[in-house]
Amino acid sequence: MSQNSVVLFLSCGRTGTQWFADTLAQHYPDLAQVEHEPLGNVYQSVRFFRQKNAANNQQAIFEIAQHFDAIKASLNQKHYIEAGWPAYAAIPAFLEQFSTRFKLVHLVRNPLHNAASMTTLHFYSPRNPEEKVFFDTYLLNPHKAHVQYPEYASIWDKLTFLEKNLFQWLEVNSWGNELTKLYPQLAYHRIRFEDVFGPS
Repeated sequence: MSQNSVVLFLSCGRTGTQWFADTLAQHYPDLAQVEHEPLGNVYQSVRFFRQKNAANNQQAIFEIAQHFDAIKASLNQKHYIEAGWPAYAAIPAFLEQFSTRFKLVHLVRNPLHNAASMTTLHFYSPRNPEEKVFFDTYLLNPHKAHVQYPEYASIWDKLTFLEKNLFQWLEVNSWGNELTKLYPQLAYHRIRFEDVFGPS
């Protein structure tokens, strides 16, 4: 059986995943199939974030099941690398599907710089219905079930957009830290944005 691996980048957005995907695809075309946000909204990360049985429920979605089947087929030839922040709630499903062949790269950026970058792209302040659908699918808030910091719900409406983006940063990166405890067998590596791109 092929020993090729599945590598998923975990981030909260605005951390350079597009650059990583482009660079890896350019330099390792014979070794890896590299995708950036291949499923778009399909992962439904807000819906499944830290939910019991999330892995089974996600795998029951036709597009996700089809995606995993395609990855399995590609592993006969190459490693598979997926970058892009919308997949953050799908990590348990990836682990269930690929077990010891699954590796996680946790990409972390300075929280203030990260939140400022997200704010410039109108995260939490959508400009049109399409953006609203996308952000509602992927942006967490303290009113959602199973977030780690629900205590912010009482002041949520008073927070600036920058502060709301800091909440997203906090939840997703805390999730990355939690995963190492939930799945001690997980092959996990953390990369600092600033170590790759310099101070932002």
